[in-house]
Amino acid sequence: MEREKGIAYCGLACCVCSENVLCPGCRSGGCPGRETCKPFNCCIKNRWEGCWECPQFPCGAAILQKTRIQVFADFAKEYGMDSLMDALEKNQCRGVVYHYPNLLMGDYDSLSSKQEILHLLLNGPQDRIKGGIFMQSFIPWLDRIMAGPLPEEIIAVNFNLYDDGDSCWSMEFIGTRSFDADDPDWACDEVFISRDSTLHWVQNTGWQQVLEDTVHTIRAYLANGTYAGRLKAYQGIGTGFVDGDIVILYETPKE
Repeated sequence: MEREKGIAYCGLACCVCSENVLCPGCRSGGCPGRETCKPFNCCIKNRWEGCWECPQFPCGAAILQKTRIQVFADFAKEYGMDSLMDALEKNQCRGVVYHYPNLLMGDYDSLSSKQEILHLLLNGPQDRIKGGIFMQSFIPWLDRIMAGPLPEEIIAVNFNLYDDGDSCWSMEFIGTRSFDADDPDWACDEVFISRDSTLHWVQNTGWQQVLEDTVHTIRAYLANGTYAGRLKAYQGIGTGFVDGDIVILYETPKE
C-alpha cells in the first residue's frame, strides 16, 4: 500500500490503485483529466474533505454511481480516511485484491450489495470471495462485447451457460428481440450471439455452484461494471443453462 497517496475526493482508494503507478494520487495533484473531474473540482471549490461532506451526495457524477465508491465514501464519513486505509491495508495483507491484473475492478467489485462490501471492510474475508477468479475473465470478455457494435433490435440479454464436461464451462452473450419474464422462450428469440467470442473457463464444482457464481458476478457487474448503464438500458437481463430455467437478474422498472 502507498499510504501517502491517500483516498481520492470521490472515495477511490488511490493508496491501493494500480491503474497508473506514476500517478501521485488525487490529493497530490490528481489524475490525468482532473480538469474535468466533477468530484475533484467541486471538493476543491467547496473546501470539502471529500464528496461525502456534500449534502447532495451521491450527485450525478458517473464515478459516484458505483456501489464500491459509495460504500468507501460512507466509510470515510463515518470512520475517517485513516480508518478506511487501515481496513484496506489489513484486507490487502489477507489477500483481498483491489484491482485484478489489467482491470479496474477487483474483489470489492465482485460484491453486489453495500452491506457485503461494508462487511468485507469491517471484518475482512470470512470465506472465499464469491466468483472472484471467474470475474477476472468475465469482466474483460463482457467489456469487449459491450464496447463493440450491437444490433439495435436487441431489447434484452441472456447469458447462456454450457456444461462442456470435465469441469469445463462456457458462456455466450445472447441478444434477443423480445422479453417476457414469465415466458422463458424469449431467450430463444435471438438477434445476436457472441459465438465468435465465447467465454471458456475451468471450475471444479457442480453446475449449481457455477450458476450461483455466474448470477453473483453479473449482479456485481451491474452494480460496478464499466458498461452497467448500457446493459441496464435493455428491458431484461437473465442467465441460465440452455437446458434449464432462466434466472432474471434485471428488469427495466415499470412506469
